[in-house]
Amino acid sequence: MFSYTDNLLLQALMKKHKREHSLLAETLLEYETLTGDEVRNLILKGKKPNRPIINKTGGTRGDTSILSGEDRSKPRLPGMGGKVGTRRDAKDV
Repeated sequence: MFSYTDNLLLQALMKKHKREHSLLAETLLEYETLTGDEVRNLILKGKKPNRPIINKTGGTRGDTSILSGEDRSKPRLPGMGGKVGTRRDAKDV
């Protein structure tokens, strides 16, 4: 656990680097992935990558249904019947 002093230090660091955190989060939503060099240029120089933006509508891969309150009860993947499991869910035959 963090002590009271540690919490104060963490809060100060978060406030100090708020701009960088926000810029990184915004850029990751736009481009989805960044190389190490792109992250360095973004944080140190404030320069976004010089390539096309992948996600122009916001949300995960452009899915804004979470924000719009759209009904998501229908299956999103055709033929999956609304169920998508993991390997752990699969039964050995």
